[in-house]
Amino acid sequence: MLKRLLLENFMAHKRTEFEFGPGLTVLTGPNNTGKSAVVEALRCLAQNPPPKHLIRHGADKARVEAEFEDGTRVAWVRKERYAMYELTKPGAEEPEEFYKFGRTPPDEILQVLRLPVIDVGDAQRGPVDVHLGNQRAPIFLIDRPGSAVASFFAASTESAHLLAMQNLLKGRMREKEVEKRSLESRIVRVESDLDQLAPLPGLSLEAERARELVERIGRLERQIPRLQDASQKIRRQRLERDKMRAALEISSGLKQGPALIPTEPLRQWLATRANLEASRGRKQKRSAALAPLVLPPEIADARALADIANRIAGLRRAVAALREKGRALTGLESPPDHRPPGELAGLAGRIRGLVRAREEKQARAAAISPLAEPPVLIDAADLEKTVRNMNKIKERAAILKARLEREEKELWAMRERITRILEQRRVCPLCGGDLDAAKFMGEE
Repeated sequence: MLKRLLLENFMAHKRTEFEFGPGLTVLTGPNNTGKSAVVEALRCLAQNPPPKHLIRHGADKARVEAEFEDGTRVAWVRKERYAMYELTKPGAEEPEEFYKFGRTPPDEILQVLRLPVIDVGDAQRGPVDVHLGNQRAPIFLIDRPGSAVASFFAASTESAHLLAMQNLLKGRMREKEVEKRSLESRIVRVESDLDQLAPLPGLSLEAERARELVERIGRLERQIPRLQDASQKIRRQRLERDKMRAALEISSGLKQGPALIPTEPLRQWLATRANLEASRGRKQKRSAALAPLVLPPEIADARALADIANRIAGLRRAVAALREKGRALTGLESPPDHRPPGELAGLAGRIRGLVRAREEKQARAAAISPLAEPPVLIDAADLEKTVRNMNKIKERAAILKARLEREEKELWAMRERITRILEQRRVCPLCGGDLDAAKFMGEE
């Protein structure tokens, strides 16, 4: 039962609120005070008629709100380009809003208002509104043809109402069965999709690790030219080392020369040697001259002179070897700075480790290549959004399933009510035949 009616910026009403008591309510007053606008507001609330001049001058929208005894509130809001409904159920904090429903109000609104029109088969004048009358319309049905009046009264009998209710229930049952099957199949698809997406976190982690490995391999590959240069330097150093070893082996067979490497002492020594040779020549001449003479007494040991001669011969050989080595090394570059062997050994070990790691990554990539590519979910936020949407779908499916179960319970309650009514009457008031509940509801 209607308890309160509120009109805001509707026709002549800026803000008018009606409180209805039990029984009959009568609105009286002079002409052009907005009495007919109240009826038109109820019609807009129940039927959402085409746009007319309903919005009060200077306002951007009109609002009609009805409140019922159980606390349910229904509001119709008309703007310049569209209309919308608000449905606030008992105990709800926020209203449920309806948009884009065409000319016919949503079913949820019609079920609350219960102010339908009746189709009497008159295509020219349309259905009959038994709840709301026009101000200048003639007496109810007086302007309709007899066939339309007969159709109305035939449809208004209890049996016709029951038949209409039965057809409506059957239609709703079919719709709900179709909706139920659709929701069940959708739930199966969603669960299948969820099962398929179950390994996504592990695959994402593996893909991230693979990307890190690829980046690391790329960095290592970029280091390969430097390593190759270092390897070439190592080979050149080894060649130089081998040459130096060969030179050392050659020079090792030579007698150790004197430590007088500076040229000035050598020059002085050579001058001394020349003087000694000149002196020896003079002595030889002297000896030849003295040969016929009696031998002089034995003089001191000449081993020191022999040692000097041997040292001179060794120095000559060393000088010749150094000159030969200088000619061989003239076209070569200076050798690089020698690294400690431990550092080179560590670098070689790291190179071998990198080569093994690359081979392992290549083998792993070859093992993963037959697998299907995972979906592109680079951003974890997209995956979380997808999961939230799936959860919302499951929640929506659960709500629809619960709603379907409630409607099925209401349907069975209606069937039991119809069965009780038919069992009480037993005889059809139109044809006088027996009323069988199972046959009446099409179960046989």
